[in-house]
Amino acid sequence: MAQNNPVLTMGLNALLQMIRDDQIDDNYFKWTEGVTAKSTPPVGYKVQGGYQFTFTKEGVSEASQMPPHIRYRLRSHSTGDSLSVYTEYANHPTVTIPAVRAATWAAFRALVDLPGDTFLMTRDARGYPPTGFH
Repeated sequence: MAQNNPVLTMGLNALLQMIRDDQIDDNYFKWTEGVTAKSTPPVGYKVQGGYQFTFTKEGVSEASQMPPHIRYRLRSHSTGDSLSVYTEYANHPTVTIPAVRAATWAAFRALVDLPGDTFLMTRDARGYPPTGFH
């Protein structure tokens, strides 16, 4: 999907940069059960051409839900398109914010690289070091 949509690709690339450069608050990457989109304010931004996007933390699964996950969404206000990712972690009480940040980055990055009909991606944070990118 992202490859076939230049506006969405611009929004994804800007989001990837913000995640990697710690420009998005750590609260977005905390594993707090019961968090919803209403309890975490969206991150809005613009890219070249004036296209507007919103990045939201849609929710955090309950501990009993397997696998535990955080659901994120990137929405283009200009095209109406959106992409979702799930960041999973089997032992979520021990996960670090940098590891969740890195896994979330990787999930969104995969949407840039995968075939055009991909609109959802899941990444397991266990595959990322506790220090994340650093």
